[in-house]
Order: sequence, then C-alpha cells, then structure tokens
Amino acid sequence: MTFVETSTVELKRTFMPSLKKEIVAFANTDGGTVYLGVEDDGTVIGVEDPRGVADAVNNMIHDAVVPDLSMFAEAHVERFDDVQLVVVTVHRGPDRPYCIAGKGLRPEGVYVRQGTSSQPLTFDGIKRLLREEAGDSFEEGRSLDQELTFDESSSILSERGIAFGDAQRQTLGVANGDGLFSNLGYMLSDQCARGIKIARFTGNAKMVFQTRRDLDGSVVRQVVDALEMLDMLNNVHAEVGARPERVEWRDYPPEALREALVNAVVHRDYRIRADIGINLFDDRCEIVSPGGLPDGATTMAALAGISVARNPRLAALFYRLRWVEAYGTGLMKMRDAYGGTGLEPEIDFLDGAVRVILPNAGVRLSPSAEGVGNEAGKPGADGESVLMTLSGRAWMTKREVAAATGFSATKAARLLRELVDDGLVEAEGATKARVYRRI
Repeated sequence: MTFVETSTVELKRTFMPSLKKEIVAFANTDGGTVYLGVEDDGTVIGVEDPRGVADAVNNMIHDAVVPDLSMFAEAHVERFDDVQLVVVTVHRGPDRPYCIAGKGLRPEGVYVRQGTSSQPLTFDGIKRLLREEAGDSFEEGRSLDQELTFDESSSILSERGIAFGDAQRQTLGVANGDGLFSNLGYMLSDQCARGIKIARFTGNAKMVFQTRRDLDGSVVRQVVDALEMLDMLNNVHAEVGARPERVEWRDYPPEALREALVNAVVHRDYRIRADIGINLFDDRCEIVSPGGLPDGATTMAALAGISVARNPRLAALFYRLRWVEAYGTGLMKMRDAYGGTGLEPEIDFLDGAVRVILPNAGVRLSPSAEGVGNEAGKPGADGESVLMTLSGRAWMTKREVAAATGFSATKAARLLRELVDDGLVEAEGATKARVYRRI
C-alpha cells in the first residue's frame, strides 16, 4: 500500500494536539482518514504505544470537537508490515459546522479541507454553512454567536411562571443536546442585535423628531419595553358632554397597537439585519417589519387570516406568555379594536417588508376634529380639499386622491369613507380597486 496525501487523506508522523484541526476539517467537508505513524513522503515508521494513542485520539474526538462527533469518527489500530499504525476515520458530519471546543464558530475554530491541507473557514463561509444546514428554518439553525446570556428573558419568563433552565431551553429549542445555542437562543439572548426603533414625529411626514428610542437585546424584553413606550406616546383624550360622565379615548386602541407590535416581532425575518420600525405621526402609526410573506403564504390568504408561521418556536413561546392566540387572528383583532370608530387598519405586503398602518382614532372621535365635520353634509377643511380634488374629474383611486391632496393614504381613505357616508362622494368597485367621484 502506498500512502499519499489527498483531499481525504492526511499523513502524520505522530500524535499531536493539532490533530483536531484535521478531524474538524474532514467532518466539515467530505470525510477522510488520518494515518498516524506515516511521514509526509509516505514512509511508514509506525507508532509507539498505538493503543494508548488511539485512546487519546478517541478522547480528543469526544472532548475537543463540538457538536459531538463520536458517532461519526473513531481511531483504531492497524498493522502494516511489521509496525502498527493508528488510523483515524472521520465521516462527514450531519451537524455542520463542527468546531474546536473553546474556539467557537470563528475562523480559528472552524476548518475545512482544501486540497491536501486543512484551512480555517472565513466568517462568510461559516454563515453559509450554517444556512445550508438549517435549511428553511432560521430558528433551528445554530447561532454564530455562542457567548450568550439570558438574564432579561429569564427574569420576564420567571415572572410569568415559565421555567427557563437548561432542560427547558432544550425543550424550547434554545439549545441542543450538546449545549450549543440555536438562532432562537440568539433571539432570546441579551446579545440579540435585531431590534426595534420607535420614533414620534411632528406632522405627517418624517421631518421633525419629537422623541425616539432604540431597543435591542432579548426580543421578549423588547416587546415589554416597546409596549411601555407606545403606551406613553398613545395620547389620552377626554371630554364632558351633555351627560355628567367623563368620556375618554386614545389615539390608538391599545389592543390594536399590541397586536401589531407582537405580530411584527413574531413574524419578522430574523435573517435580515434590519430593525422593526415604528413611526408615529399626527394621523397614523406605521409598523414596518423586515421580511415579506414567508414561503407558502399569499397576500389574499394573509388578509383572510390564514397564517404561515415563519418563527413557530418563538410563536409557541409567545403563546405560553399569552401574548398571541391562534395563528391568523392578529389582523382580525386589530380590526375589531377599531369597531365603532369608522376606521380600520391597513396592511401592505411590500418587497422584503410588511407594513401595518393604524389610523389615529383620536382625530376621528374628537367632536372638534377637522375633516368631514359634525353635521352631515358639512365637510371640514380636509374634506373640502378632497371634494375640490374630485371636482371636474372622472373616477379617482384612493392613492390618486392622496397624491393630489398631499394626505397620507390612510387619511385619504378615512376622508373618502366619511364623504361617502355623508352622500357627497360616490364609490364603486371592490376594496382594492375602489374608485371615487364627487356627486
């Protein structure tokens, strides 16, 4: 037998700690064999104490490589002519990328076979390998960052009676049997950088900031803090009319805000390095979540309440927290929250994002609000602007009216709906293709 180094054969004179690089490289590539007791030029010299060396190699496979490779690699003794060699057989592993324990998923810990040598894999290569192994499920893929802590998630879950120890983390899918963290673990960790940006603007455009806040860390903590911030920004209105009771209402139904936020966090695409954006204007609140519809979902099905969960394990945890109910109920609950206001939320499926628009109900419910006016048939300033735009024109869409008046699409839709109710404007067609004209 002639010994020659190839992409699947490595020759070693003797056992050394650096052998784990070759083992990891073979496991991450196409498997291979290491012959201990053979010079680089193929000269066979044998191994002293081959049984002891084989045991040392097997211990290395068990202790120095993660995830556990013991089922797919082993060292044994073989006789060649009058000497003994230690032969290390490594199969391509099913849980790539494998790395050297203590080094982590970094180039100094992850190796692949290139020609006759074992080379460190770049960060981009490690990410690519993680994506290949995870398939369509980002949650279940292994986190690139393994130095994770869970102080915030543990605190919030504990307050709600949900255990979050090592055993529970494995059950939830936060970590696997080897103690390695998944991407779900990253999402729940204090180190999560996929955050939420909240901003309040003056007027109806992104021109002048009133206040802003950036949130990151555990997505559980982000939800709690974002709801608290939104509650502060959700103005309370009160009036006393003919009755002695004080009448109160808020800019946005709290249930609608909560549903829009929680759905954005549960359904966003965490592969995308972008934050959820929540922007509050005078007439609306826009919540933009990174990632379009998941595979297998359609716009019509989503609007009808048929949901495809992109992050089912996160959704299951939110269900245990009682933050979500059955899949597909979020949009329905947002619409129900606006019952009696004459308004309803909008949802837009964009390229690479989903946008929910919640109209400011405080403007609509206030008896002194601008718009169509209190007396039927007597439009206010904004209503008059819409009527002037429609005058002398054929049919116009909601977006055409919005563009002509400078109003947002949400505000234009509200004004048109009120003008139709007051018999000043005629509407025709289905919701998405509806057109309007002045009577």
